[in-house]
Amino acid sequence: MRLTASLYLARVLGPLGFGQLSLAQAVLAYFILFIDCGLEASGTREIAMASKNKDQIVGKIFTIRLVLIIVSMTILLTFAPFFTTSTATKNILILFSFVLIPIGLNLAWVFRGVEQMKIVAVSDLIQITFYLALIILLVKSPGQILIIPIIFTISYVVFSLYLLKNYIHQWGLPKLYISIKDNWKFLRSAIPAITILFFLQIYYNLDTLMLGFYRG
Repeated sequence: MRLTASLYLARVLGPLGFGQLSLAQAVLAYFILFIDCGLEASGTREIAMASKNKDQIVGKIFTIRLVLIIVSMTILLTFAPFFTTSTATKNILILFSFVLIPIGLNLAWVFRGVEQMKIVAVSDLIQITFYLALIILLVKSPGQILIIPIIFTISYVVFSLYLLKNYIHQWGLPKLYISIKDNWKFLRSAIPAITILFFLQIYYNLDTLMLGFYRG
């Protein structure tokens, strides 16, 4: 369904609009990696191994990611004009920045850790179905390109709320874990897991970034 959405947008937006969208998504991908910082893989492993203290693990990752989201959004909103000279692309990127909140605070990794994969699969299906349906219903011309990041963000809000609802039902409301020393130690141990993904991201979308920057 993601491929269907991409093909539809390529046809509706045309080369210019789809190029602007692709550049914004390529830049956004690095910020998504930054707010992850290996925490998803590390958190899944820790949850799978922990017989107790699951709440503390969730609290640590929730707190760390909240800080990373604030840092990422501040950087993105401040420096968006420097990523491109195109006003349209800049506005798309600014709107896309808000998706960092639901993506960063989603709890899919918890359910992977406890092997409740049905909940993860349903949440993914909800997100992409919601996104595809609204894209087809609402985006009919290149002039409606700014609707796309809004739809994308809303689809991830629904995705994250579904996961949160299931988490609360089983374990209660997640709580923040305020300890700079413990949280930094946890983050530092998770960072190596994201290094390979970061370089893979460069490999896969460097051409999009360079072309976008060159053309403005």
